Amino acid sequence: MQDKYKKIDVTEGLSIGQFYEDYFSRRRPVLFKNLMAKNNLLEASKLSYITSIASLADLYPTLKLKFSEGFRPDYFSTFKNSSTPEDEANQLKPIDEATISKGRPNMTLVEYNSHLESNPHSSLFCSENKVPSEFENLFPIPKYCNLDNTYNDVQTQFFLGTANHFAHMHYDTDARHVILYQLFGKKRVVLIPPESSRILSAKRHWSMLNIKNLNHSQLKGLLKLTNGTECIIEGGDALYFPCASWHYIEYLSDTCSIRFAFGRNKYTTFLSEKLHPCSQVQKAIVLFSDINSIDDVRISAFDRIVTTYNSPCADINDKCKQIEDVISQVLYSISKLNPSNELYIPESEGLEASMKTLDNYQYQHLTPQVYLSGWNYLPKSNSL
Repeated sequence: MQDKYKKIDVTEGLSIGQFYEDYFSRRRPVLFKNLMAKNNLLEASKLSYITSIASLADLYPTLKLKFSEGFRPDYFSTFKNSSTPEDEANQLKPIDEATISKGRPNMTLVEYNSHLESNPHSSLFCSENKVPSEFENLFPIPKYCNLDNTYNDVQTQFFLGTANHFAHMHYDTDARHVILYQLFGKKRVVLIPPESSRILSAKRHWSMLNIKNLNHSQLKGLLKLTNGTECIIEGGDALYFPCASWHYIEYLSDTCSIRFAFGRNKYTTFLSEKLHPCSQVQKAIVLFSDINSIDDVRISAFDRIVTTYNSPCADINDKCKQIEDVISQVLYSISKLNPSNELYIPESEGLEASMKTLDNYQYQHLTPQVYLSGWNYLPKSNSL
């Protein structure tokens, strides 16, 4: 397996051409230092001196955000090894918007800071909020985010929380390349390439390997095995990582971040919006993640996936199997044409490798409570 995730380069800045050639096209992470340093608005604002939620609340006392419960052990439920996508969907029913809103209270920063003072171990944090208008001009979308932007749909999200919050190992199902910009505080980020999905005991877009439970030597061993890496990002840092990358994020202090999510092309848009999340779909996203690399072979492969998507099926389980089978066939065909392509791993080889290595790790077969909008992917033409 290639070691493109093994060492993360650090740079002060790159031209769009350099970024594309050295990182985007090769699917290599890179850490930018001082990405926003030349922004005069940011330099002139008091925000550049903020180091904690309390000081942010002093600066923006009336700024209102939505908060939700972070990941905790009791937010995980066990799946049977034999569970099907339909079983999983039944176990984790979609929650209506009213229920979601109840669990995500609106609070001003002053109210949130007061809540933290009274509840220092609170699990409430701000996740995937719209970036507040007060920050939009201070933190403009980086120029790199438009590289694959067919539909002009670059997105931004806002994160704010205290130490010990974490995001369980997962890949983002929206199929977007990401620049994670750190306003203040420190985060530990673990990155693992999509080629290692089987070793991570993947179920849908979550890893069943509980990174939070690994000690230092176990994590080091896992990263060596998966060609993954970890890094610490702090205020002013911006970490680029390719779409469909596995990532685990741990808050090491009060921390605030903006996720700049790149625009997508028509292929990644279809794969992310129409298909159920799983390791095979994840690999298909990788195949189509750079519009400039999509040749006639890949276009033909995409047409096969779309044809399968639109074909009749018995039920949702049958459709999932159809999609995963055709993607496996596509990956196999491309691996024959390009032996350096590592997305296809024979089933028996992958299972053997994952079973041997995971025996040595403390892990749990857990999956987070999520809203299963991703399961509503069947075309209307299908009669179930």
